[in-house]
Amino acid sequence: MSGSTQSSLARLVLFMIILSLTGCIIAGSHYAAIDRPAQEKVQAALTGYNHCTSGCLRTNVVYISPTGPQNPGDDACMQKCRDEYLEK
Repeated sequence: MSGSTQSSLARLVLFMIILSLTGCIIAGSHYAAIDRPAQEKVQAALTGYNHCTSGCLRTNVVYISPTGPQNPGDDACMQKCRDEYLEK
C-alpha cells in the first residue's frame, strides 16, 4: 500500500507542477498579447497630452488652491489637447 500511496502522491505533485506551468504560460501570453499593448497605448497618449498641454500656460504664475498648486491655463488649448490625445 505504501508504493501505491507514493505513486498517487507523485502523480498529484506532477499534475500540480504541470498545471502551474501551463497557467504561467497562458498568463504570460495574455500579458504579451493584450495587457502590454494596452498599457503602451495609454502611456503614449498621456505623453502626447502632457507635451501638448505644456504649451497651454498663459503665465508662469502658480496659485495655491484647496486642491494644491495650480497653473492658470488656456482652457481652449487644453480642451483641444484632450480631444486630440485622450479618448472620451
